[in-house]
Amino acid sequence: MSIARLVYSLFRRVRSVLLLFITISLLFYYTFQNEIDILNSYAVNDSLPSINNNEYSTDNPPNLESPDLHPSTSDRITTDNSNIDLDLSDPATLREKNKYFPLLLRESSDQIGSNLPISSLLTFKEKYPVLFEHSLPSQVSISQDDTHTVQPAMKLPPDLDMVGKVKGIFMKSWDQEKLLLKSNLRKETTWPIGLIDSLDTLYLCGETEIFQDAVNLVADFDFRVPPLAMEVVDIPDTISRVLEGLLSAYELSMDKTLINKAKQVADFILRSFDTPNRIPILKYFWKSDLKKRFPDRTAPSGQLTTMSLAFIRLSQLANLNKYFDAVERVFTTIRQSYDVFDMDFMLPDVVDASGCQLLTPEEIEKGIHIKGSSIMKSINKDFKYVQCQQLGTFLKSSTIDNSQQEPLYQTYGVNEKTIPILENLFKISDLFKSSYDILDGSSKNSNAALTNTNVDTDIEADNELVEKRNLSNDVKKDSTKKATNSKSVVNSQMFLTYFISHLFKFMTFQPMFPSQTGNEKVKFLGSIQTKSQYIPTTNELNVTVRRSYDVSLESCRLGGILGLSSRVYPQGGPNGKYILPSSLLEMSETITQSCFALMRELDGLAPQRFKLDPCTDETKGNCEFNSDIKSRRIIDREYDMFANDPDTEMEGWNHVTNGEDQKAKRNVIIEDRTTKTKSIKDGTSGDTESVATSNDDEITQMHRVFTFGKDIKPYITKDDIIGSQWKNHLDWPFWANKLESRRLLDSNIIESIFYMYRISGDQKWRNMGKESFKILMKKMMKLNSAAKGMWQVKEFYESGEKVNNDLPSYWFSRTLKYYLLLFSDGDVISLDKYVLTQAGHIIKKR
Repeated sequence: MSIARLVYSLFRRVRSVLLLFITISLLFYYTFQNEIDILNSYAVNDSLPSINNNEYSTDNPPNLESPDLHPSTSDRITTDNSNIDLDLSDPATLREKNKYFPLLLRESSDQIGSNLPISSLLTFKEKYPVLFEHSLPSQVSISQDDTHTVQPAMKLPPDLDMVGKVKGIFMKSWDQEKLLLKSNLRKETTWPIGLIDSLDTLYLCGETEIFQDAVNLVADFDFRVPPLAMEVVDIPDTISRVLEGLLSAYELSMDKTLINKAKQVADFILRSFDTPNRIPILKYFWKSDLKKRFPDRTAPSGQLTTMSLAFIRLSQLANLNKYFDAVERVFTTIRQSYDVFDMDFMLPDVVDASGCQLLTPEEIEKGIHIKGSSIMKSINKDFKYVQCQQLGTFLKSSTIDNSQQEPLYQTYGVNEKTIPILENLFKISDLFKSSYDILDGSSKNSNAALTNTNVDTDIEADNELVEKRNLSNDVKKDSTKKATNSKSVVNSQMFLTYFISHLFKFMTFQPMFPSQTGNEKVKFLGSIQTKSQYIPTTNELNVTVRRSYDVSLESCRLGGILGLSSRVYPQGGPNGKYILPSSLLEMSETITQSCFALMRELDGLAPQRFKLDPCTDETKGNCEFNSDIKSRRIIDREYDMFANDPDTEMEGWNHVTNGEDQKAKRNVIIEDRTTKTKSIKDGTSGDTESVATSNDDEITQMHRVFTFGKDIKPYITKDDIIGSQWKNHLDWPFWANKLESRRLLDSNIIESIFYMYRISGDQKWRNMGKESFKILMKKMMKLNSAAKGMWQVKEFYESGEKVNNDLPSYWFSRTLKYYLLLFSDGDVISLDKYVLTQAGHIIKKR
């Protein structure tokens, strides 16, 4: 029998059965599809069927930052084809709806849900799992010519006398604090955070026996979840002190107990990243039964990057991609946000980390919310449904929740909220020895980070919808483009170049300050406020900048960071077009010397924030403070004004992509969709074109026209002074308009002194460190002296903020550590082999 006849015979026998099989299959398929359509219609109409869930119950209704738990009738949600009213303030209803719709809150609250039972806390199932993890880039072998050295080739010998003094004060502080005993007594209520934060300094001091006892104590703790008494977990603080502390102690001792505990802590921290855009919730109420949440709409921008160094290093040690993936996604969002705010390549102090742009009622009525996969239905703090469009960026943080209005101004400072972005960009590059760029995902090897296929696909699919919506609302079009080779055109060097340029141009100022020996120039970094108006016809953003001479002591860390950066990118890196300013090292020296001059002037009590007067005659160098002149200015009512006075234009310029400044003349001509701006540069006039294109070398962004407005001055009247001193603050020097929260044990200044010595080998920095240590000891003994010449180590808190307080752990983990490393041999924690984190912990370069 031929094969054809055999096949035909078999077909005749099974054709009736085959037909029945196909019919039944189609019947099952359409029945199942019909069920899916019904469920989807329930979700759209807010009438999901009731699901019995007896896993836990609650007696207290949740309060989403609102004292009124029962909204008015207008707040209730009525379905389109049902007479049932859904009251989302009802705990059971809210919990049920939160299974499908995430919460969108302005900030974390201690009443965002009831507590889960203990049995549910140890297990965790992600609501927004990662589909494609970014791969940890492999470390490439770098040739000798490409290797950058941070420390100079010269020998940096130890100062044994100063090393002994620092170790002595460490042990005095340790015995006084008795960290081991305190941690043991509080075992049931908290983690031994202070002890963990101090472990690496304890090891560096050579106290190996105490160190091992401490490690044994830490080993008894379960770090999978915090103790139940910890209602809220401060994620940046937990990363800085617990995760980094464990990693640092492991890097020094190689005790595997510590790395295992570090993985437990990191896995718990990853819970806070389980959000729709994978950006962390910084104040994490880990026991809440409302599990689906966006990150806060008011988040300190820099603190979103706190985990960077610890997570990357843990990924290397544990050979797991999930920690690196978390870092990559945060920096991807930063990269895509480079043009969102008034100052390009900078993020303001506070951002909307949710990335949610709320749709207006008119847009919802038109059905825009069902046309894009990036639009999510959510629940706000008023127990109302809102439609949220995910833009993949950080957004301006509105002063009013759910307001469609943009904030009146944006605030940019050099402080603990913003510095971590700049610092981590430098130190991540240093950690990878410049072989990997965290912003554009490029690597010298073939194992670069994978593209987030899921996110990119959604963005491309919704691109047309977003563009139409933005143009209809006269909102600037997102200019983040990708080059033809799919590689991001924004990289770390480009970002840092513009970031530092803005710092130099807008925030650096010379104050009126008491005369100093050697006539050193004193400069500090203040803050600015901006307001902007976008003109879509010319693709121009008019930004009014107002200077504020309100300085954060955290800005003193910038001296060391900029000094380090001058060594990390000695030639501006491989991309010669974006080179860090040649004055970088000079500026780092000026900032460090200025902060030391402040410490010396105030006898070691460095204020966390302070306000100064800018020098009005800086060009002539006449910036020495004169009390008589200031008194006369106050009497003449020069300070008698409010901060919200109307802006007045003083100076303007166009800021374009090539980094050049062009004096602006505000007449604009539109020709063939190409913007031509008449400009005056170097005394000649000409046309400047702005074409909306991008290529492998650069991006073309909108013109930004910056205009200086009135300075923001403190409100001072003649009633606030008596002669040449402050009436209500006799302990304030007259040259300072405000001194806030002075601290004695702070580490910001000595950190920069340490870095300046290690990158230069110049003995003057060690001498400066000796003098600062002498000032510190003298002031400490004066403030905390007791009978028979006894004295204690205590922090200084003014105005009764704290009395008889425990020693802050930063005294052990940062201040004393930097003093110890400053006077130790240069090979002890060499900056060519290690990276020090923001919290002063030690991460080894692979």
